[in-house]
Amino acid sequence: MFRDLLGFTEGEIRQFFRGYLIRSAALLNHMPLQDVTEQHIDILMDELRRHYGGYCFDMKGRSRVFQTWSVLNFLNQSSEPGFGDYWYETGVITDSMKEYFAARIGTPGKAQTKAFWECDFSASQYSPAIDTGVLLTQCGYYTILSGDGDVIEIGLPNLELKQAHARIVMDGIMPASVRREMRERLPFFTGAVKAADAAYFFNVFLTALPEARKPGTAGEVCDWLRIFLLSRGLDARSGEYGTDASAWLLCEFPDVGIIMEMMYEGSWTEQQVNAQAKEPQITDAYSGSSAVHKPLRRFTMVFSGKEQKIILWSESE
Repeated sequence: MFRDLLGFTEGEIRQFFRGYLIRSAALLNHMPLQDVTEQHIDILMDELRRHYGGYCFDMKGRSRVFQTWSVLNFLNQSSEPGFGDYWYETGVITDSMKEYFAARIGTPGKAQTKAFWECDFSASQYSPAIDTGVLLTQCGYYTILSGDGDVIEIGLPNLELKQAHARIVMDGIMPASVRREMRERLPFFTGAVKAADAAYFFNVFLTALPEARKPGTAGEVCDWLRIFLLSRGLDARSGEYGTDASAWLLCEFPDVGIIMEMMYEGSWTEQQVNAQAKEPQITDAYSGSSAVHKPLRRFTMVFSGKEQKIILWSESE
């Protein structure tokens, strides 16, 4: 009965903040208040859930709530609203948090979730040796994703926390000059972006990675690109096909979605890459992403571990 007390439920937001939802939907869609429909409200709620929802304080992982601070900040915007990262901008980030974020969940080579025994949570209030992951979950930095009574799986609850996590990781490893250059190039990602432009953009970042962070698999290449793009306020996800030699990356830019297949070295020729681009393996990686409502560009690229950069690229029709 207490699992919904630490955040807003969707029903509470719809009931008690309806006027604010109408105003925000009107501003986002550039329309008069009287033209806002229930469909506009539903779409706005979907975005609020994607950015600020997903929190769970139920050991079974059944009940989800919204982060109150971020929802209130979003709804309180008087001009055109944006889905800001209020957690990062206003939260306290300690050195121990930075160390845990950079070394554990979601970084290349690490799983995007972590499992604990249920007793790690129930006994944590009495233990001076509480695991940092358990503590950060209880404080709302991570959340419970699922639970079966014995094992509890935690992870990042929403896009706001994924972006904040990525910014913390990037701030710790990437020179400010590189972060600035990449930020200046982001506006060039429009519906007309070419594979060669994307490869150059990604190579600026990949070649600047510290030696200890250099990717050794296609999955790690895409993971690093995902973390960088998230750190810049975009929505990105990545995954592997089950081998170290191929992986995928999906990113949603303001007016275009990019789906990229990454191959790792091998004896790939330009002709083979062009042929691969015509038969992309990705079929459902972007399921549930709002990127599917935008123009989609499909790229196939080959990353050289020796040169630590993308050396071949092609674009699907």
